[in-house]
Amino acid sequence: MRHVRARLARIAIRLAILVLRATAAQLESDTTRSRRRPAPPPDPDCISCSDCLVPGVFWPTDIHEDNTHAWLERCDECRRFDSDIQAANEVIRLGLSNELGVARPTGSTTDSLYANPIGTPGQTTK
Repeated sequence: MRHVRARLARIAIRLAILVLRATAAQLESDTTRSRRRPAPPPDPDCISCSDCLVPGVFWPTDIHEDNTHAWLERCDECRRFDSDIQAANEVIRLGLSNELGVARPTGSTTDSLYANPIGTPGQTTK
């Protein structure tokens, strides 16, 4: 009986190793495939953000009707910026804001970026 348990344990370990190898190979294949397909280029004629002060950035905007800060989000339609941080850097680079922060809008479950316009009193939260 002891020999059977030991043999079953070795088989289980070998099976686990094979499953891990197959999973790692599949992940590598998926990662390599996603690297080969480049993201589509940004759309310079995006209708979603055509009325925005900064193309590709919804700023200032309200989130859940919270206007305590000038909330900032990138446009997910034209993808001029890879992230909200890059969009915020563009607002700062253009000299429209010198304050960047993170806070949770009222009614939201996640934190969001804000960039208060130059000349408005700071409302930084810690």
